[in-house]
Amino acid sequence: MSYYTYNSNTYCKIGERCMLSSEITFYNTDAHPVMDKDTLKVVNKVKGITVGNHCWIGQKASILKNTTIPDNCIIGYGAVVSGTLKEENAAYAGNPAKCI
Repeated sequence: MSYYTYNSNTYCKIGERCMLSSEITFYNTDAHPVMDKDTLKVVNKVKGITVGNHCWIGQKASILKNTTIPDNCIIGYGAVVSGTLKEENAAYAGNPAKCI
């Protein structure tokens, strides 16, 4: 498992009784800010990554910044997960990951 972040005040929370396969990558960053040209405010803010309880994350999955995986979910081999997944007790796969 690899974890990358270049941002301060971020987090990565992994719930209880999760299983993580090999070669998983958590990218909790874009590696650089993106600024609004008019206001100069950062538009790609990084909050963190949350993995719920009893989740299984398959080999070579990539979990991107600001992702939430709910309880009792399976993330398939090579899936690219971004954003908040809606359904608990579900399997997600693909790029981008979708409920299957």
